[in-house]
Amino acid sequence: MVWSEQTQTAEFKSIHTDYGKFSIVLFSNGSSSVDGSDAGDGFKFDQVTLHGLFMWVSWTLFGLSMIATNRWFSYLSDKMQLAHSIQGFIILVGSVVSTVLMLQFKGLTFENLHDIVGWVNIVLLLLVSIGGVVSNLAK
Repeated sequence: MVWSEQTQTAEFKSIHTDYGKFSIVLFSNGSSSVDGSDAGDGFKFDQVTLHGLFMWVSWTLFGLSMIATNRWFSYLSDKMQLAHSIQGFIILVGSVVSTVLMLQFKGLTFENLHDIVGWVNIVLLLLVSIGGVVSNLAK
């Protein structure tokens, strides 16, 4: 995978000031290895990259699948609601883990739009998750 970042300003622009690449190898025994040899500061690379990967997997893969199981494929099986709930839990855990990673790296900040939207998103995610559990218990 290739990564890039723009460190000069918090504005969303297509100007990147730093580039690198990394690879993740998943072994058959369940372990993994990350090679980020040209990724600069290793601690920053690990925290920021894992934050991005957790968020991307949570919201892209599981988010789309969660919508699909409840909206488009709910007629296929009565287990789709269970799949929807499990995927929602995975999104919640992935988002919380990635938030903790960034808290360890940057601390609690509201420096730019990404930080503000991220915190609003986490609060809304927690409220929606509680709402999902409550509505499921009410059935």
